[in-house]
Amino acid sequence: MLYLPPDYSYTTTLQDNLKHEQEKTELSRSYEPNPVDTSSVTLTPALEDFVKAYAESVHDQWSYAKVILSKRNRLSINKSISD
Repeated sequence: MLYLPPDYSYTTTLQDNLKHEQEKTELSRSYEPNPVDTSSVTLTPALEDFVKAYAESVHDQWSYAKVILSKRNRLSINKSISD
């Protein structure tokens, strides 16, 4: 199994998340999926391990950003309710 070090990741900020949400909204109006057929693509075992490790790393970063954003939203909502 291939493991990526914790510093092998991209960082996201609140501004990145807001921009992403805005882009997602804009794209949802006109996006039509057109998937590429990858059924004939074969990866070496080493490359397959890397792809799995990279996907896990990206997912971890995404889920961490969602948790942080959720906590920030709850804090701001709780603060506005208590004000």
